[in-house]
Amino acid sequence: MAAADANANPAFASTLRPITAFAAFTLIAFAGTRYVRRQVLDNFCAEDGEKPYKLLLPKHIRKRRDARADRPESANAFIKALRQVFKYAVDNDYVVSNLAQAVPYLKAKGDGHHTWMLEEVERFERTHPIGSTARLALALMIYTGQRRSDAVLLGPNHFKDGWLHFTQFKGRERKPITLDVPILPELQRIIDATACGTDTSLLNG
Repeated sequence: MAAADANANPAFASTLRPITAFAAFTLIAFAGTRYVRRQVLDNFCAEDGEKPYKLLLPKHIRKRRDARADRPESANAFIKALRQVFKYAVDNDYVVSNLAQAVPYLKAKGDGHHTWMLEEVERFERTHPIGSTARLALALMIYTGQRRSDAVLLGPNHFKDGWLHFTQFKGRERKPITLDVPILPELQRIIDATACGTDTSLLNG
């Protein structure tokens, strides 16, 4: 193969470094997600990294996905990573379409996260009295209705005149959602009784 042809149809592994510097990759704000995605790509390179892009077909991606069928979250993380890779390949004219988009995610098994019953909440509250960090964490989620990823970031700079004003963590880079949530009296009572941080209410330890 001539050098020009090799540049026009590079092997997957040879483009891994620029892929991880690609905008769609670097916009992932959470370092843990970037790390996991890089691990997924490294593992794929170990199996198929020497194949040129034009020899990578949806059937190859499905095969790797199905090998993880007993771990749907892992399989779907693999598909997400490959979709970013092929977006990079399309933008650089290695391929004409994002082949990974043709491979659907696997449906997660089970019923998702267990929703606590009232008895479980009460048991937690008996174990973690008002004044503890654990009790404050529970209160921030119960009395604001927010995700864990938002609750851990809430702090004094979000509190004003009896309201919480913040931008939700999820989707903040693409479609930010800013909320104003009233601080209910019970939540305020727990906040007042708990040692809080200056940036975030929840302290480690």
